[in-house]
Amino acid sequence: MDINVKLKYTSTIMNAWLYGVENTANIFFDKPKLFYRRWGTIAIRPFIESWNDLG
Repeated sequence: MDINVKLKYTSTIMNAWLYGVENTANIFFDKPKLFYRRWGTIAIRPFIESWNDLG
């Protein structure tokens, strides 16, 4: 599978995961979604940095 296709699928999965975390956390803590986006991005940074190892 081409690396660009792998990156596309991985980024789609990560975005869906982050969206789910934002919505779930909003139910419990009632903060703006961008508040969670900042912390979620920090949490998934190691995965993003390892995308070069998908090959």
